[in-house]
Amino acid sequence: MTVRGARFAAALLVGAGVLASAQVASAAPVPLVGTQWRFEASGFARTAPMKYAGAPAFFSIKGAGGGGNDGCNVFGMTTVVRGETVTFSGMVSTMRACIRPGASAQFRAAFTGERTVRVTGDRLRVSDGPRAYWDFVAAAPSKR
Repeated sequence: MTVRGARFAAALLVGAGVLASAQVASAAPVPLVGTQWRFEASGFARTAPMKYAGAPAFFSIKGAGGGGNDGCNVFGMTTVVRGETVTFSGMVSTMRACIRPGASAQFRAAFTGERTVRVTGDRLRVSDGPRAYWDFVAAAPSKR
């Protein structure tokens, strides 16, 4: 390689390093309503999250209703969204025999009563205050 070629290569590497270290603006949060949220984990205050190991479980909120699949059964519920608070009530679901019934209970516990919700990027945390929390990731816009 010539001296000129070496200088050019060095300039490219330095330029690439500057570009790689530049701050990237974070994406706007995904909307709570109208997004399909896939269940990832749950836990209790000050504990590491317990990864969900059941069949894919998800939910979405559309207007005053919500629903999804708990990994075994399809369900629907009433939802009232007020800022960072969502009240879940009136859950109805199919009642199939499930291979891992405890896994769906881990997921469904998120949808009992008033919950605090926080969307950060494509992540959603549902919590019951200072105790339990459930983590979700945006899977896709809900189907209409």
